[in-house]
Amino acid sequence: MTSNEVRECINKLNNGRAPGKDNICNEYLKHAPPVIDEEIANIFNKTFESHEHLGINERLLITIPKPGKPKGPPSNLRPITLLNSVRKVLSTIVLNRIRPRVEKYTSNSQSGFRPNRSTSDVVWAHRWITAKVLDATEVKVNITGIDMSAAFDTINRTKLLEILRDIIDEDELRIIRFLLSETTIDVKINGANDPMPFTTNIGTPPKPRPFYSLS
Repeated sequence: MTSNEVRECINKLNNGRAPGKDNICNEYLKHAPPVIDEEIANIFNKTFESHEHLGINERLLITIPKPGKPKGPPSNLRPITLLNSVRKVLSTIVLNRIRPRVEKYTSNSQSGFRPNRSTSDVVWAHRWITAKVLDATEVKVNITGIDMSAAFDTINRTKLLEILRDIIDEDELRIIRFLLSETTIDVKINGANDPMPFTTNIGTPPKPRPFYSLS
């Protein structure tokens, strides 16, 4: 891993995102001197050479009120998970490395979570084709929409690694295995962290979301 890779991925981090348990905002890294890039790259390399635990897989779970909903019952709260900034950098590095090969593996029908692709385009094309069919025939068409975003919460990590083994290099597989191992969630309740974080062994860490005020 090189300092150039680290800097490239740091620059891709979004501003205005809430920090994780490390309390390091993306802006801190984006405006840091080049020596920080070198230090982060060295830490990553030494971690994988010595198989040490880096402690960046700790996530912070907080809740925010749903728009227009009063505070009170849990059903009116939306949980979001905050990731450490350094972990975001590492995950972006491995994503950049594996993207070309994963793109070849992924079906052309998959549009969500892919660059330069939009599920809105797929929905529009489907509705256009359906309208054409209805104009030409009397066939009754039923359209069912399925939200697959929650599926990421139940991914079998072992199965995922087995699939990736045939697609990516061993070094990249080691990084992904590291990102999916020893993952914990610390719940923040009434402004204080839970003294007993719990371990997760299914699903993948979520994509970081914008910062929301908890006041």
